[in-house]
Amino acid sequence: MTADMAEKIIQNYAASARALRENTSALTAFFSLGLPEPEQLDRIWAERDEVYMQWSNAAASLRDLPIEYSARVQCEIEQLPAI
Repeated sequence: MTADMAEKIIQNYAASARALRENTSALTAFFSLGLPEPEQLDRIWAERDEVYMQWSNAAASLRDLPIEYSARVQCEIEQLPAI
């Protein structure tokens, strides 16, 4: 595996993890306003499913990284914003 490919995998994971955290935060805020209409709820869950699948695929790709990149992955995870 090239260093460029490893970096792309790491960055993809970081971006998808950030998107999942942002989606979780947005959902929490949205539901705090009350229950949405059924059509809105369907759209919300479809978006959530898409974000989750992107994160899951990115997390699975981390398994292909050589061990020497584990510190880089940890650094990216630590830099993710908390929700």
